[in-house]
Amino acid sequence: MESGDVVVDAGACWGDTALRFAQKARRVVCLECMPANLDILHKNLSLNPELAKRITMLPKAAWDHSGQTLRFEERGPGSVQVSSGPSVKVET
Repeated sequence: MESGDVVVDAGACWGDTALRFAQKARRVVCLECMPANLDILHKNLSLNPELAKRITMLPKAAWDHSGQTLRFEERGPGSVQVSSGPSVKVET
């Protein structure tokens, strides 16, 4: 990565990688859709306000088509897409 790059962190989880990228990148775009991960990610960004200025957070799932609704089983950092059972509905 070079200074001034734009980085996409798809599946940002708790934001630790995004914060690391933000130390050098011009902009980091994070995609994270799981509510529990989003809570921790927002807390981590609030603890690092200077780096957070370079991070754009999108509470969506990364997918090959926008505007779809998918279901994920919340498993912390290793969430998985499912077709049935207990799940969280998220938009792509």
